[in-house]
This record gives sequence, structure tokens and C-alpha cells, in this order.
Amino acid sequence: MSSAVFEFETGVQSEAFYESVATAARSGRRHNQLAQMAMSAARAALVEGSKGCAADPECEGEWEVTPSVVHQSFSLQEAVPAALMMEHLGHGAAEAESDGEAFAFLAPLLPMALRALPLITKGIGIAAKSLPKIASTVMKVAPKVMKGVEGAAKSLRANPITQPLVQALPNVVRQTTADIARQVAQGKPISAQGAVRALARNTAKVLSNPRKVVSAVNTSKTADRRVHSALAKRAKPCTCK
Repeated sequence: MSSAVFEFETGVQSEAFYESVATAARSGRRHNQLAQMAMSAARAALVEGSKGCAADPECEGEWEVTPSVVHQSFSLQEAVPAALMMEHLGHGAAEAESDGEAFAFLAPLLPMALRALPLITKGIGIAAKSLPKIASTVMKVAPKVMKGVEGAAKSLRANPITQPLVQALPNVVRQTTADIARQVAQGKPISAQGAVRALARNTAKVLSNPRKVVSAVNTSKTADRRVHSALAKRAKPCTCK
């Protein structure tokens, strides 16, 4: 079978799968195949994120992000474009030609989530004064969480039919960040392993729900178009006199 034929057949199968998910979303039904794939991705997130933590439940790594992020303004003005950029990155990871390229798109998700904290925590009763502490906690557990994100992405990308579902991972990261924020705001400690377990739960929760998957994919595509449109306008040469 030629590569062109294989790509065509894979594309047809992927479209058929997504349409079946969309149909389940419209009818409110469970999608068994989607649920199975969601559990596989969640397990991959848990396994990959937990590596090196078996003997030390408090294990934490170093994250290559400047500590100044903790002292940022945490304004909604910055949060909205950061949330938009997360969706753009997820779209790029889904369309990447290799896992390495996909992981390069996914790596900035947590830094963007920190900038989007005011938006993420809006409506869940978390005071603005808690945001620096939340950001600090997220930074400490970030290495393991991002390894978990990579594990989930690799699981989804292993099957061309489910590769587009990588676009839902920004939603998973936001939900996980919100879970961490709640615990910090309540004065509860959170370990790297606890954060990875939260990531795995959210991976299963988001990816097994047809409505959430369709919403995440549509949001990702819309955000990607908006980002490209904004970049094109910025790059357009000025014709002013």
C-alpha cells in the first residue's frame, strides 16, 4: 500500500471516528471506544509522570522557568491571550509530524497555564492573594506533570485516529491546574505524585466525555485560526505614508 493511499484511508477512518464521537455528544450517549482510549491515555500519563517517584512520594524536579513568573501581575488582560495560546499549542501538537515536535509544542502549556491563572481560578472562589503561592506550587510539581502530559500525548499519537484528540490536552492541563489551585487555597499540601494523579484523573474525565472532546477540539481549531490571523496582521508590512 502506498503512503498516499494509507494517509487517505487513515484520514477517512479518523473523520469517521470523530463523527461518531460528535454523534454521541449530540445524543448524550457514552462512546465506548473513546472511553477505552481515554483510559489508555490516563494510564500513560500516570506511568510516565510517576517515573522516579516510587521511593519518594515528595519527589520534585527542577523546572526551567524563571521564578519571576511567581511575581507576575496575574491580570486577566494577560490571562486571556495565555489561555488562547494554550489552545494553539495543543493544535500544533496534534498536527506535529513527530512525538519530539509535539512535545516541543506541549512544553509551554504549564507556563501558559500560570499566566492564565486568573482566568482558570475565576469563579471557583480563590482569592487573588493566593495566586503567587499556587504558581509556586505548580512550578514545583511541573516536571512530573509535564512528563505525564507527554505520556498521554504519546498514547494518543500512537494511533492516527486518536491523534487529533491531543487538542484536548490544554483543557486537561487547565483542569489539573485548577485542582492544584483548590488544594493550595484550602491549605492542603500537594506532592508531585498527587499532581500526576490529578492529571491522570482529568485526562480520563475529559477524553472519555464526547461533549468535552468535541468542545475541546472545536475550541482548539478556533484558537489556532485566531492566533494565526493575529500573527499575519502583525507581520503585514505597513503601507502608511
